[in-house]
Amino acid sequence: MTEDGSRSMIYPFLFKRPSIYPLYKRSKAVITTPKGALLLKRLLQWGPGISLCFGIAIFADYLNQWLPIGSITLAIVMGILIRNLIKLPDTFSAGITVSDSHFLALAIALMGVELDFNLLLSLGPKPLLLIATCIPITILVTRFLGNRWQCGKEQSLLIGIGTSICGSAAIAACHNILKAKKSDIGISIAIVNGVGTIGIFILPVITQKILGLNDLNSGLMIGNALQAVGQVLAAGFSLGPEVGQTATLVKMARILMLSPLILILIGMHMKEHAPDWQAMKKGIPAFIIGFILCSLIPTFHLLPAPQIQFLSHISDTCLMIAMAGIGLNISLDGMISKQKKSLALGSVSFIIQLSLSYLFLRLYLG
Repeated sequence: MTEDGSRSMIYPFLFKRPSIYPLYKRSKAVITTPKGALLLKRLLQWGPGISLCFGIAIFADYLNQWLPIGSITLAIVMGILIRNLIKLPDTFSAGITVSDSHFLALAIALMGVELDFNLLLSLGPKPLLLIATCIPITILVTRFLGNRWQCGKEQSLLIGIGTSICGSAAIAACHNILKAKKSDIGISIAIVNGVGTIGIFILPVITQKILGLNDLNSGLMIGNALQAVGQVLAAGFSLGPEVGQTATLVKMARILMLSPLILILIGMHMKEHAPDWQAMKKGIPAFIIGFILCSLIPTFHLLPAPQIQFLSHISDTCLMIAMAGIGLNISLDGMISKQKKSLALGSVSFIIQLSLSYLFLRLYLG
């Protein structure tokens, strides 16, 4: 209490000013309604789990400065370790579920702002033919081998998609259409990114020291073989700016193939599981529509570059939070033997993508 009897200087400032007091009353009125009370209850339920996933994402991004395997992989690995080493209270469950579903959907939708379809026109026909040839062959062969090795249809497809297009982002974008298990998602992302990280160090040696490729072809091969953008940048620019720029352009063109692949997968899924129109209406997830719509923003220059970068940063942050949630839902019990087969499949899938790239370069580009 102050000398004049008022509670404090803060109280009249917050609640007696005309611009703030009505807002306070309105907020209080909303909370006291049934819908407002339900929203507040859900926020309290989700809070612990979302906070945990957010903390893992921040720490993973911090560790990525010293461990160059990607913040996405680190978030998943940290989530898996916490899940399997620490007994979390049930209060975290609801927020973790929201993180690996809603945050993932938002991340996928906003990924579209990074895809400028005008890049396809700047590449010319031959690199596009290289990309269009390697993607379906890698996916189909990986699926075939995965079925033979009993890795599972969904996980085999996820590994093939992640290897041939853009690693974690492609797996995250396609897993819901394939109805893949959370364990399949986590294992696929960890394996694809792990193999790609090894590729950062071996591809510069293979392209120029062993195969003797020039800068242009080295960039084409690196951009078409490695999975994540960060991996392509690290490997490409280690050989010089020309190799790095070519590799980055090819990589971005591969990412653009994600949209038609999603549409193809949706069509295949509808044909197999949703023959009636009502089911077909439900077959396209909202985040896929958002992804396609967001890709129009850079293509037609609907927003300035700083705002696009901001949306891209939000997408990356949401993706890390979602991957932490996926990791927290993965139990390692009984999965060791399956991991060995999946690791072999991921390695073979990468070798297939690499071999196809080299074969195409020799046959068509010289």
